[in-house]
Amino acid sequence: MPFFMKYLSSIVLLLTLTSVCAQRQNKVVHIAVTLGEQNVLPEKKIAIPQTDDSVSISVLKFYLSNFSSSLSYKNNALFDKSSCLLDFHSIIKLNLHELPAAYDKLSFVLGVDSLTNTSGALSGDLDPLNGMYWTWQSGYINFKIEGIIFHKDNSQQEFTCHLGGYRFPYDATQKVSLVSLKERDDYGLNLDLTEFLQELMTKKNFHVMSPGKVAIELSALLAHGFRFEAP
Repeated sequence: MPFFMKYLSSIVLLLTLTSVCAQRQNKVVHIAVTLGEQNVLPEKKIAIPQTDDSVSISVLKFYLSNFSSSLSYKNNALFDKSSCLLDFHSIIKLNLHELPAAYDKLSFVLGVDSLTNTSGALSGDLDPLNGMYWTWQSGYINFKIEGIIFHKDNSQQEFTCHLGGYRFPYDATQKVSLVSLKERDDYGLNLDLTEFLQELMTKKNFHVMSPGKVAIELSALLAHGFRFEAP
């Protein structure tokens, strides 16, 4: 699933959605990481909206899984259960099959589901060598972000957030459901980090490294940051 430059300057992910239904559908989804209207690039120092601070992000990896689609009057139909790892610095390809001919919502999970977490060490995007696996007790890291916040007084704050957890009561996976732009052959899916970073600074949660309440709260803010838009 490749990350490309959105409008020649942003990190994007290319998804080709292919239908095996009678009416074949091909959708291209460009996924970009942003801070408000600003495109996020590795190590690039950019302003955090509604603050006087800036941030530079060095590590950003996360899992998307369990893609499904639905009509407003029908239940969701799962068409791909793959867990795909999106890496700030990598180029990855993914084909999602069996996309229905008619749907008005597209859903997915931010993170790795409990079944996958209890299946032991796996391969491919789920290979522990990708640096996204804690232990068999804690499972996979759903979202990993590391960087530096630059405050207006010229001080700096390093932050490291490894968010995950699948055991009750600390299941940090988040389902995201968005109205799809099905009238287009391609469209954008943005992950806006604004609310997440603002909460990080407000609560001073600069080092989150294990499952728990804080990991769930931060994961929910990240899930809320996904938006569809025409590229």
